[in-house]
Amino acid sequence: MAGGLEFDIGWEVLATDPVSLEAQGESAKERVVSNVIEFPAISKSITLLQDARNGCGGHLWNAALYLTHYLTNEFPAGYFKGKRCIELGSGTGIVGICLALLGAEVIMTDLGIMLDVLKTNVQTNLPSYPNAQVKELCWGEDHKAFDPPFEVVIASEVIYLEECFQPLLITLRQLANKETLILIAHQHRRKAEKVFFNNLKKFFSVETIPRTLFPPQYQNKKISVFKFKKLAD
Repeated sequence: MAGGLEFDIGWEVLATDPVSLEAQGESAKERVVSNVIEFPAISKSITLLQDARNGCGGHLWNAALYLTHYLTNEFPAGYFKGKRCIELGSGTGIVGICLALLGAEVIMTDLGIMLDVLKTNVQTNLPSYPNAQVKELCWGEDHKAFDPPFEVVIASEVIYLEECFQPLLITLRQLANKETLILIAHQHRRKAEKVFFNNLKKFFSVETIPRTLFPPQYQNKKISVFKFKKLAD
């Protein structure tokens, strides 16, 4: 089983965290992997390109699969249909693609250097879905072109670089209002993450999604899905 995964659902992982991917050097970054991932809850197979040559965002992280499972299994049928959603740090785009398949109006965002992989996966899996867009977004910078607030904001594996904590928090505050559902999946790795969550709690309520909602293969205790709600506009 590649990359130290706790379970195998038909996909390959290049590394277990963003820093270790960088530490593996050029041999890991040059790997390009294509997988077909089955999602029974939406009766759809997703063909996913992983390409880490331009950064760790081109890799599929475990936390994204946790968030995808939650979105596709724990909401009533039709819940996301027509909802305006934005994904931060989309990477391969697997979570945003699944939201689009559920009927949401999704904008998937990342840094410009990562958009080629994201666009490839969107074009492969959503060729006839006008409700899916790909755009560049640098956290902490101008957000008005995205016409906030959104009804749903999602992200996975975005809390790992300390220099990005404040820009990410600024962007979350810019894109949401008190009605916005914010869901972030995260694998706990470093003590520094507490700084982000402590600052986050000044502006958002934080709820951890119970592990009982996830099947046995999704029980890595280091991975959590959080629900945030803005305290004030």
